[in-house]
Amino acid sequence: IAAIAYSLEEKNQFEEAAAQYRKAAELMVNKSTSPDFLADAARCYEQANKKEEALAVYKEIKRKYPTSEFGKNVDKYIAKLSE
Repeated sequence: IAAIAYSLEEKNQFEEAAAQYRKAAELMVNKSTSPDFLADAARCYEQANKKEEALAVYKEIKRKYPTSEFGKNVDKYIAKLSE
């Protein structure tokens, strides 16, 4: 699924890619890959100009994976989109 998401992202199909990254995060739940897949989804939502969706995903990372590598730095992404 992550490979499909990456392929869609490479084709600039950002919303579809974000949905696939979210699905990957749900299907392969663990503390290392799930926050990364969610971060990928949020990035794709940003690329698709879906600010609210991106913000919701960043907040999900903060809530579910605050000690992950990305979770430790997610506040700066939340702040950027909250401006």
